[in-house]
This record gives sequence, C-alpha cells and structure tokens, in this order.
Amino acid sequence: SSSSSSSSRHIMDSSQDSSSSIMDNQDNKGGDWKVLRRNIRAQVENGGHFIGLSMLFHLTHFLSIVYPHSMSTFPNPTLAEIKSHSRKLCQTDWNELKEMYQGKDPYTPKGMMKGRCFDAALVVSLLQNFGFSEDERVFTFIVERNGIEADWTYGAALTILLQGKEEEEEEE
Repeated sequence: SSSSSSSSRHIMDSSQDSSSSIMDNQDNKGGDWKVLRRNIRAQVENGGHFIGLSMLFHLTHFLSIVYPHSMSTFPNPTLAEIKSHSRKLCQTDWNELKEMYQGKDPYTPKGMMKGRCFDAALVVSLLQNFGFSEDERVFTFIVERNGIEADWTYGAALTILLQGKEEEEEEE
C-alpha cells in the first residue's frame, strides 16, 4: 500500500514536467497543440467556458463523490481544486478507497476505479498544458447537453466544424 502510494505520487509529481515535452514533440513539432492551446485560451479570455467531457467529467465527478465538502464547486472546479484532490486521491490507500467508494459513483464502474489516479494525472497535465491558471473558474464538466450524451466524439465533431467555420471566415 505504501509503495502504491509513492508510485501514485510520482505519477502526479512528474506529470507536469513531462507532459509539455510530450505534447510539443509530436510529428509536427507541437503545432496542433499550440493552435489548440491558443484557441482555447482565446475562447476563455472572451468569456467562454472550457467544457470537459468524457474522462474529464468522469474524473471530476468521482472527485466530487470522494471529497463532497471540498469539491462542492463541481461541475465548475478550479484547476487548483482538481490538482489538490487528485493528489489526495492518489495518496489514498487503494484498499481504503475501494472499500469506501466502490459503487458510489455511477460514472465509475467497478473496473474503472483502479485507473482514476492515472486519469487524475492526465487531466491535471492536460489542463495545465492548455494554459489554465490554477485559480480560474472557467471549467464546466458535463456528461450530457440538452439530453444528448456529450462524449469525446461530440467534442471532436464540434471542433472540426468550428475550425471549418474559422477557415471559411478567413477566406472571405
């Protein structure tokens, strides 16, 4: 249990350092990530919200179940809240976590709970690399929108459509 705790902590501690180099070393030298980061920042700076779907929702919802008093801002937590609770989650003894929370979150089926620490490291890393500051309250994590399940394919389709619209506007 203490060895799993320390390896989990290592994942959370190292994710911030390594993720930016991973994202910047894609085949196109990070061009897609840089464009995505710039577009996300521009949207947020113009009063928009970052909508978190799929795993982003599932992780933050799980954190709100495990830490109901201190994650009471769900579905709109700050990066600092997500990061802090992710660290706590990854430092919790697996048997204790399983005993207390298995089956409590409808979005974390039995087989998925083991991966929540990794999910936490990934989500924190992604949000940091998108350039969000720790105290911004610009996230909204959702599982559905207007009665339609919002998953990553829905988000990808919207991104492609919006990129096409931007390209059309630039051509005009």
